[in-house]
Amino acid sequence: MKYFGNVILSLILLTLVIFVSGCASQTTTDRETTETGGKLAEWKDKILADNGPDSPEYIVAAGCEELMFQSVGECSQYKGWFVSNQMEITDFKTNKRYSFQDVDKGGCPDKKSDGSEWEKHNVNTGSLDSQTEKGSSEYQVVCNVLCVWWNCEESIPSAVQETWTGTFTGNTIEMCHTASEELSGTYTVQFTVKKKLATALQSDDQSLWVDPVDDSDGTASGTESVTSQSTDSDCQLVGGSATSIPIWVNAGKQRFVIFSQETFNYFMTGKWIFQSSSSGGQGASLELEPVSITDSSISGAWTATGVRSGTFTLTKQG
Repeated sequence: MKYFGNVILSLILLTLVIFVSGCASQTTTDRETTETGGKLAEWKDKILADNGPDSPEYIVAAGCEELMFQSVGECSQYKGWFVSNQMEITDFKTNKRYSFQDVDKGGCPDKKSDGSEWEKHNVNTGSLDSQTEKGSSEYQVVCNVLCVWWNCEESIPSAVQETWTGTFTGNTIEMCHTASEELSGTYTVQFTVKKKLATALQSDDQSLWVDPVDDSDGTASGTESVTSQSTDSDCQLVGGSATSIPIWVNAGKQRFVIFSQETFNYFMTGKWIFQSSSSGGQGASLELEPVSITDSSISGAWTATGVRSGTFTLTKQG
């Protein structure tokens, strides 16, 4: 009958309205139960007397009672949940009606701290109708259960830590009186930053930039060799090597620098990029100018103290 279908549709629509309007932030169980037209036990006894224990009406009435009980028990196991159970029994001979509604909700709020809803609301529904079981036209027993639950744990972003490795190549052309000489070198670097390096280099937000003291740590190693020597005895270059020299990174949209406090030998007896403090001199500072920036690789040119220059390539590990 058209009426029977309308009963089920009305129950489902009412349940959804209750969920939308009643799912306010709750941290404890909040239950509302409404029962009109008598007691369920009385109606079950009446159906049992009129139609017998094997009738679809009595079986559905008992099944609805069990289904609603299970719905509350199972749904309340989740961290955040909402249950709406509804049941109606209509006696068409007397036009009397029994109505039961149980709304229960509990656990954590259904919204995040920023006011948005949780991404996944998992809905489990169930319904029974004696008319679909070929019951008599004297009674209709129908029920609908709705369980909505959500996992309400706001994920805490893991701390950012990126490890980059790279190669720096370049040379020095130094003028000393009328002589010129050249010192070429290749260095490998490895450093860790606590910010996203590619983001830092492209963002105006200074909170995303890499601070050399708080956000970075690394080392540099490499060799320098003389490729062109001056004939002037006072202007002789000397090659050399350095191993595991500490370095720090300062990175932002307007600045990308690698520092070494260990020292940069400024004297003609070994003008290296990085060098241990035992050789004397001052700290090194490499100004980097990225040409290509992606999340996994950065490349470009570098300069140091005005007389050193070259190219670099950095690759993110992991």
